[in-house]
Amino acid sequence: MGFLYANSLPLYMGAKDAAKRAASFVDEAWRFLYLYAKLIQPGLFTLLHKEAPMIKKNHELKKDVHKDFRGGKGELVFYHYMDEQSSNGAGRLFCKAVLPPGSSVGVHKHVGDHEVYFILSGKARVHDNGVPVELGPGDMQHCLDGQEHGLENIGDTDLVYIANILYTEQKKA
Repeated sequence: MGFLYANSLPLYMGAKDAAKRAASFVDEAWRFLYLYAKLIQPGLFTLLHKEAPMIKKNHELKKDVHKDFRGGKGELVFYHYMDEQSSNGAGRLFCKAVLPPGSSVGVHKHVGDHEVYFILSGKARVHDNGVPVELGPGDMQHCLDGQEHGLENIGDTDLVYIANILYTEQKKA
């Protein structure tokens, strides 16, 4: 047996009616949460469906090693903390990158996307549409769609930076 409160007055309902009403309320709450997560907060949708964990430890990150990346020289290591699917189509690269001394990423152009480098440690020279600029910890470069850039480690320690490539227009899954 259960009670339904209307205008602050309890109205008697049978147990079956109360159970149906509660189930309906729960269904509506989940429907609302689903729509909110899917339409307004897509990242929450991913978390609710457990498609991607909220926390990834360093040893769990996917590691890619590249030689002479984009026509550069030496080795570049990516530690991917997110991928296109877990970004809900917002981009294609989300990683911590490590570039040893003397290594570089060749000059390349972005078409249909844009890239941000955020320097965590080390000393970099970026090529910003043909203009060389030195960057250090806390500095960033944003290469817009249609522009060119490159990067080289000009220090004597590893250059560690965050690299994110986002689509100019978000892809819909």
